[in-house]
Amino acid sequence: MAQRRFHRRVIGAAVSVLFTLPLLADGGDPTLIHACVKKVNGQVRIVQPADPCLPSEVSVHWAAGAPATAAGSIMVHGGGFGVGGAPVNFVHFGAGVPVYRSPRAGVIQNMRILVTTNTYNGSTPVTLMVNGVATSLTTVIPAGSTADINVPGTVTIGDGDRISVVLDRGASSAGFLELSVAYEIQ
Repeated sequence: MAQRRFHRRVIGAAVSVLFTLPLLADGGDPTLIHACVKKVNGQVRIVQPADPCLPSEVSVHWAAGAPATAAGSIMVHGGGFGVGGAPVNFVHFGAGVPVYRSPRAGVIQNMRILVTTNTYNGSTPVTLMVNGVATSLTTVIPAGSTADINVPGTVTIGDGDRISVVLDRGASSAGFLELSVAYEIQ
């Protein structure tokens, strides 16, 4: 009887491990920036290339664009938005702060938009703003698209500049959009 319980536990543990293997952030490609995003609240954590994401997380990655020796920061903003109303300023998941102050002067580059859900029936412009002014870092997410979008260009910022990302949802009359926007500050 004790031997049967032991075998059941061993088999149960093996099956449990088999079906709960974590997702890898992206197979270890060191040329990409890797992150794990919580499915429930969008909390983001930057991880090493071969680090696993938890089952409660989604793996995302984007091109690094800068040499590994370059000093810099990565900012990640995101959220989920219904249609209608004024354009939405958003900074990061769940914090409710529409604008943040840059901690230092530098250059924003390698902006990437990762769309996880998009049932909007209209195109959606997304623009990086500095001190309330639209920058050249802007793109349009087509209706229904969940493609990853690389936004070319750079923007120079000063220490203390007010930075935000604006999502213009006015072209859609139905749907929901969930996305994250990441970029480097060099």
